[in-house]
Amino acid sequence: MDNKGAILIVTSWILAILTLFAVGVGFRTGLEIKLTGYNLDKVKTLYIAKAGIRRAVIEKWKEYAEGRSLNIDSYAEDWGNIEEYFKEVKFGGGSFELSFYHPDFADSKRGILLYGLEDESGRININSDKGVKVFKNLLLNFGFDLKEAEDIAGSIKDWRDEDNVAQSVGEEASGAEDAYYQSLEEPYSTRGEEFKALEEILLVKGVTDKLFYGGDRDGDGVIGKGEHGLINLLTVYGAGKININTAPREVLDGAFGIGYSDLASKVVDYRNGMDGDFGTSDDRWFTMGDIIVERGTKGLVEVKDLNDESWYGNIFGITNIEYTRIRDLITKEGLLSTSSGVYRANVTATVDKVRKVVTAVISFNAPLQVENRGFSEEIPPPDIEYLYWHEER
Repeated sequence: MDNKGAILIVTSWILAILTLFAVGVGFRTGLEIKLTGYNLDKVKTLYIAKAGIRRAVIEKWKEYAEGRSLNIDSYAEDWGNIEEYFKEVKFGGGSFELSFYHPDFADSKRGILLYGLEDESGRININSDKGVKVFKNLLLNFGFDLKEAEDIAGSIKDWRDEDNVAQSVGEEASGAEDAYYQSLEEPYSTRGEEFKALEEILLVKGVTDKLFYGGDRDGDGVIGKGEHGLINLLTVYGAGKININTAPREVLDGAFGIGYSDLASKVVDYRNGMDGDFGTSDDRWFTMGDIIVERGTKGLVEVKDLNDESWYGNIFGITNIEYTRIRDLITKEGLLSTSSGVYRANVTATVDKVRKVVTAVISFNAPLQVENRGFSEEIPPPDIEYLYWHEER
């Protein structure tokens, strides 16, 4: 072989190697560019999600600033269910959506889809002793027998208290303290203080994944009453009062207690208005005190004053006994209310194919409310505090 042939072969090999090297560099550079773009979009989605939460906070702020938060909180308000404000809103090169399923399962297996903030006071607070009592009633309505319900409710109280003695919710001893948890295959101790996160309840004796997240507990192949799970019915935030304007049927059932099986349905049917849909402009509201509320072009909102004993017979057959039960839960037991102060924002932000889900629980420390409207300059907006923040990875 002459020198020219050898040079040609060597040159061909060099070109082939350089070509492979160039392809490799280009491929890696392309991956790095895509990864950089992906990471940039991830950052964008986080800030778009924060913008969505901020939009909801501003809508709530406006109520106080304009004197419209008259000790009433309802999903028919602008923060509660407005698609224009919270459904697939274009922002910053992407979009955000604030939405949640209100756990009223009468018409849907997933509940009622609403767009806006979720009222945390529509849930049962397991950090409250009154809430634990409601929780026990909830379990009874779910089909648990009295001993099972008292045992789980007692275990929740024992998880929070500082002593190491099992308490009783009913007449018999129930609950669980460290002796039970230390006997498990993977032992641990009770907290000895309030629940810090709702998922912590999964550590409590008797609370299974199916009870918490939902599942076919009785094995009949159908997700029936009480099998949708506790995750959307419980909370660890707020003062422990349940808002009669926003609480789902199952929570109200637990609050009213045994012997008032039809009362929750009567309240919900009245609350839903003429169209029968929850969270719409014709929803009827409950309040404490004689208040007239107007929603601009949408007209007056029908408001029932729970201090007025004359109205109960006009609301889907609510009896005097049932009305007295509602009044006692408000005035004597301090369990029910018509307003709130803590809200949950469930926001999904999207940029191209990147998706970010953020959940925040926000407390509004509101100024004193007035019964008259139109004092926007005299009513400062409330201070807010973020009680919980979670980003899905």
